[in-house]
Amino acid sequence: MHKGKKLLHILNPRTAWPVNRAPLTISVEMPQCLQAGLLSTLSTLKGRDAETFLEAQGITYWIQR
Repeated sequence: MHKGKKLLHILNPRTAWPVNRAPLTISVEMPQCLQAGLLSTLSTLKGRDAETFLEAQGITYWIQR
């Protein structure tokens, strides 16, 4: 919590602050857990463009906003 706002634990590497407009949760279906974790984290960093990024990967995913 920061100034009454709940912050995500994934930080934008450019600003060192949480990603603006990031989804609440992202689940990705992949053969290996490491692949799924990597893609869900990378898509979180895309913020409001997370769906576009995941669609371009051609994978199954679930997002909650």
